[in-house]
Amino acid sequence: MKQCRTCNRTYTDNSLNFCLEDGTPLLSAYDPEATQVMSPNSVPSPVFRVPLKIPPGSQAPKNSLLYVAIALLALIAGGGLVALLKSETRDASVRQRPIEVIPTPIPASSTRVQERLKESPRLKPTPLPIESDFSKTFSGFINNKYEIRMNLSRTGHSLSGTYFYTRHNINISLNGTIDDNQNVELYGYDDGGAMIDIFKGQLISNNVLEGTWSKPDGSKALPFAFRAPK
Repeated sequence: MKQCRTCNRTYTDNSLNFCLEDGTPLLSAYDPEATQVMSPNSVPSPVFRVPLKIPPGSQAPKNSLLYVAIALLALIAGGGLVALLKSETRDASVRQRPIEVIPTPIPASSTRVQERLKESPRLKPTPLPIESDFSKTFSGFINNKYEIRMNLSRTGHSLSGTYFYTRHNINISLNGTIDDNQNVELYGYDDGGAMIDIFKGQLISNNVLEGTWSKPDGSKALPFAFRAPK
Protein backbone atom coordinates (compact mmCIF):
# COMPACT_ATOMS: atom_id res chain seq x y z
CA MET A 1 0.00 0.00 0.00
CA LYS A 2 1.17 3.49 -0.87
CA GLN A 3 0.10 6.92 0.37
CA CYS A 4 0.33 10.51 -0.88
CA ARG A 5 1.95 12.78 1.67
CA THR A 6 0.08 15.83 0.28
CA CYS A 7 -3.56 14.69 0.12
CA ASN A 8 -3.12 11.54 2.30
CA ARG A 9 -4.86 9.42 -0.27
CA THR A 10 -3.85 5.72 -0.21
CA TYR A 11 -3.42 3.33 -3.11
CA THR A 12 -3.40 -0.46 -2.97
CA ASP A 13 -1.70 -0.67 -6.37
CA ASN A 14 2.00 -0.81 -5.46
CA SER A 15 2.98 -0.25 -9.10
CA LEU A 16 1.92 3.42 -8.89
CA ASN A 17 4.70 5.92 -8.17
CA PHE A 18 2.74 9.24 -8.26
CA CYS A 19 -0.53 10.47 -6.78
CA LEU A 20 -3.29 10.55 -9.40
CA GLU A 21 -4.75 13.75 -7.89
CA ASP A 22 -1.76 16.09 -7.48
CA GLY A 23 1.25 14.23 -8.93
CA THR A 24 3.13 13.96 -5.61
CA PRO A 25 5.50 10.94 -5.36
CA LEU A 26 3.88 8.14 -3.33
CA LEU A 27 5.38 6.70 -0.13
CA SER A 28 4.83 3.34 1.49
CA ALA A 29 1.84 3.73 3.82
CA TYR A 30 1.57 2.34 7.32
CA ASP A 31 -0.78 -0.68 7.47
CA PRO A 32 -2.41 -1.01 10.89
CA GLU A 33 -3.65 -4.52 10.06
CA ALA A 34 -0.14 -5.84 9.52
CA THR A 35 1.39 -7.63 12.54
CA GLN A 36 4.90 -7.63 13.74
CA VAL A 37 6.54 -10.20 15.98
CA MET A 38 8.70 -8.45 18.47
CA SER A 39 10.55 -9.68 21.43
CA PRO A 40 9.58 -8.14 24.76
CA ASN A 41 12.92 -6.46 25.16
CA SER A 42 13.23 -5.25 21.61
CA VAL A 43 12.77 -1.55 20.94
CA PRO A 44 11.34 -0.58 17.57
CA SER A 45 13.81 1.29 15.51
CA PRO A 46 12.65 4.64 14.05
CA VAL A 47 11.37 4.53 10.53
CA PHE A 48 12.60 7.23 8.15
CA ARG A 49 10.56 7.92 5.05
CA VAL A 50 12.67 8.96 2.16
CA PRO A 51 10.87 10.76 -0.71
CA LEU A 52 11.07 8.86 -3.90
CA LYS A 53 12.95 10.40 -6.76
CA ILE A 54 11.50 10.41 -10.22
CA PRO A 55 13.46 7.91 -12.27
CA PRO A 56 15.12 9.33 -15.38
CA GLY A 57 12.95 9.10 -18.45
CA SER A 58 9.72 8.78 -16.48
CA GLN A 59 6.89 11.31 -16.97
CA ALA A 60 4.70 12.96 -14.37
CA PRO A 61 0.95 12.47 -14.65
CA LYS A 62 -0.91 14.72 -17.00
CA ASN A 63 -2.78 16.36 -14.10
CA SER A 64 0.43 17.93 -12.77
CA LEU A 65 1.15 19.51 -16.16
CA LEU A 66 -2.38 20.89 -16.23
CA TYR A 67 -1.93 22.46 -12.80
CA VAL A 68 1.35 24.03 -13.86
CA ALA A 69 -0.26 25.51 -16.98
CA ILE A 70 -3.15 26.91 -14.94
CA ALA A 71 -0.71 28.47 -12.49
CA LEU A 72 1.26 30.14 -15.29
CA LEU A 73 -1.92 31.54 -16.85
CA ALA A 74 -3.00 32.88 -13.45
CA LEU A 75 0.38 34.62 -13.02
CA ILE A 76 0.18 36.19 -16.50
CA ALA A 77 -3.40 37.37 -15.95
CA GLY A 78 -2.50 38.76 -12.53
CA GLY A 79 0.45 40.69 -13.97
CA GLY A 80 -1.71 42.18 -16.73
CA LEU A 81 -4.38 43.22 -14.22
CA VAL A 82 -1.80 44.95 -12.05
CA ALA A 83 -0.36 46.81 -15.07
CA LEU A 84 -3.87 47.90 -16.12
CA LEU A 85 -4.68 49.19 -12.64
CA LYS A 86 -1.42 51.17 -12.55
CA SER A 87 -2.16 52.68 -15.99
CA GLU A 88 -5.69 53.73 -14.99
CA THR A 89 -4.40 55.24 -11.76
CA ARG A 90 -1.75 57.22 -13.69
CA ASP A 91 -4.35 58.45 -16.23
CA ALA A 92 -6.73 59.48 -13.44
CA SER A 93 -4.01 61.48 -11.74
CA VAL A 94 -3.23 63.25 -15.02
CA ARG A 95 -6.90 64.06 -15.64
CA GLN A 96 -7.35 65.41 -12.12
CA ARG A 97 -4.35 67.70 -12.43
CA PRO A 98 -5.67 71.28 -12.75
CA ILE A 99 -4.73 73.24 -15.85
CA GLU A 100 -3.48 76.71 -15.16
CA VAL A 101 -4.70 79.35 -17.61
CA ILE A 102 -2.72 82.55 -17.62
CA PRO A 103 -4.81 85.41 -19.05
CA THR A 104 -3.13 87.55 -21.67
CA PRO A 105 -3.27 91.22 -20.76
CA ILE A 106 -5.18 93.38 -23.26
CA PRO A 107 -3.47 96.64 -24.21
CA ALA A 108 -5.24 99.76 -23.03
CA SER A 109 -5.49 101.10 -26.58
CA SER A 110 -7.27 97.98 -27.75
CA THR A 111 -9.71 98.20 -24.85
CA ARG A 112 -10.59 101.80 -25.78
CA VAL A 113 -11.21 100.79 -29.39
CA GLN A 114 -13.55 98.00 -28.30
CA GLU A 115 -15.47 100.39 -26.06
CA ARG A 116 -15.90 102.87 -28.92
CA LEU A 117 -17.16 100.10 -31.19
CA LYS A 118 -19.75 99.11 -28.60
CA GLU A 119 -20.92 102.71 -28.22
CA SER A 120 -21.22 103.48 -31.94
CA PRO A 121 -24.11 101.79 -33.82
CA ARG A 122 -23.21 99.46 -36.64
CA LEU A 123 -23.81 100.94 -40.03
CA LYS A 124 -25.76 98.75 -42.43
CA PRO A 125 -25.80 99.44 -46.15
CA THR A 126 -29.08 100.98 -47.21
CA PRO A 127 -30.59 99.04 -50.12
CA LEU A 128 -31.32 101.10 -53.22
CA PRO A 129 -35.01 101.61 -53.97
CA ILE A 130 -36.45 99.57 -56.82
CA GLU A 131 -36.83 101.65 -59.94
CA SER A 132 -40.41 102.17 -61.06
CA ASP A 133 -39.38 102.82 -64.66
CA PHE A 134 -36.49 101.16 -66.48
CA SER A 135 -35.33 99.37 -69.59
CA LYS A 136 -32.74 96.66 -68.96
CA THR A 137 -31.23 93.63 -70.60
CA PHE A 138 -31.21 90.60 -68.30
CA SER A 139 -29.31 87.38 -68.95
CA GLY A 140 -29.29 84.09 -67.09
CA PHE A 141 -30.49 80.52 -67.11
CA ILE A 142 -33.64 78.46 -66.70
CA ASN A 143 -32.87 75.48 -64.47
CA ASN A 144 -29.20 76.48 -64.70
CA LYS A 145 -29.24 74.86 -68.14
CA TYR A 146 -31.11 76.90 -70.75
CA GLU A 147 -29.45 80.28 -71.38
CA ILE A 148 -31.79 83.24 -71.83
CA ARG A 149 -31.43 86.88 -72.92
CA MET A 150 -34.33 89.16 -71.93
CA ASN A 151 -35.01 92.78 -72.86
CA LEU A 152 -37.43 94.09 -70.26
CA SER A 153 -39.06 97.50 -69.79
CA ARG A 154 -41.06 98.69 -66.79
CA THR A 155 -43.56 101.53 -66.60
CA GLY A 156 -45.20 101.65 -63.20
CA HIS A 157 -46.86 98.25 -62.71
CA SER A 158 -46.62 97.21 -66.37
CA LEU A 159 -43.89 95.07 -67.91
CA SER A 160 -43.16 94.39 -71.58
CA GLY A 161 -40.32 93.18 -73.75
CA THR A 162 -38.90 90.16 -75.55
CA TYR A 163 -36.63 87.20 -74.77
CA PHE A 164 -34.90 84.44 -76.68
CA TYR A 165 -32.96 81.25 -76.06
CA THR A 166 -29.35 81.84 -77.06
CA ARG A 167 -29.31 78.44 -78.73
CA HIS A 168 -32.18 79.35 -81.11
CA ASN A 169 -32.06 83.17 -81.21
CA ILE A 170 -35.82 83.48 -81.90
CA ASN A 171 -37.55 86.39 -80.16
CA ILE A 172 -40.59 85.67 -77.99
CA SER A 173 -42.75 88.63 -76.94
CA LEU A 174 -43.41 89.32 -73.24
CA ASN A 175 -46.18 91.12 -71.36
CA GLY A 176 -46.88 91.18 -67.67
CA THR A 177 -47.27 93.04 -64.39
CA ILE A 178 -45.30 93.87 -61.21
CA ASP A 179 -46.95 94.83 -57.89
CA ASP A 180 -45.79 97.03 -55.02
CA ASN A 181 -43.92 94.06 -53.44
CA GLN A 182 -42.00 93.58 -56.71
CA ASN A 183 -43.76 90.30 -57.49
CA VAL A 184 -43.49 89.69 -61.23
CA GLU A 185 -45.70 87.79 -63.69
CA LEU A 186 -44.54 87.66 -67.31
CA TYR A 187 -46.33 85.82 -70.13
CA GLY A 188 -44.58 84.70 -73.31
CA TYR A 189 -46.43 84.64 -76.67
CA ASP A 190 -45.49 83.14 -80.01
CA ASP A 191 -45.95 84.93 -83.37
CA GLY A 192 -49.57 83.75 -83.57
CA GLY A 193 -50.44 85.31 -80.20
CA ALA A 194 -50.69 81.99 -78.29
CA MET A 195 -49.33 81.92 -74.76
CA ILE A 196 -46.43 79.47 -74.55
CA ASP A 197 -44.89 80.01 -71.09
CA ILE A 198 -45.02 82.00 -67.82
CA PHE A 199 -42.34 83.59 -65.66
CA LYS A 200 -43.38 84.09 -62.02
CA GLY A 201 -40.90 85.55 -59.56
CA GLN A 202 -39.66 88.69 -57.86
CA LEU A 203 -37.48 91.64 -58.74
CA ILE A 204 -35.10 91.27 -55.79
CA SER A 205 -33.11 94.36 -56.74
CA ASN A 206 -32.79 96.64 -59.71
CA ASN A 207 -30.55 94.07 -61.35
CA VAL A 208 -31.77 90.67 -60.10
CA LEU A 209 -34.89 88.81 -61.22
CA GLU A 210 -35.53 85.29 -59.88
CA GLY A 211 -38.46 82.88 -59.81
CA THR A 212 -40.05 79.91 -61.56
CA TRP A 213 -40.68 79.28 -65.27
CA SER A 214 -43.48 76.95 -66.35
CA LYS A 215 -45.87 76.06 -69.12
CA PRO A 216 -49.22 77.96 -69.19
CA ASP A 217 -50.91 75.09 -67.31
CA GLY A 218 -48.23 75.19 -64.59
CA SER A 219 -46.47 72.01 -65.70
CA LYS A 220 -42.72 71.55 -66.12
CA ALA A 221 -41.93 74.17 -63.46
CA LEU A 222 -38.22 75.09 -63.42
CA PRO A 223 -36.28 77.75 -61.48
CA PHE A 224 -34.73 80.74 -63.24
CA ALA A 225 -32.27 83.47 -62.27
CA PHE A 226 -31.52 86.54 -64.42
CA ARG A 227 -29.05 89.39 -63.88
CA ALA A 228 -28.72 92.81 -65.49
CA PRO A 229 -25.47 94.83 -65.64
CA LYS A 230 -25.22 97.54 -62.98
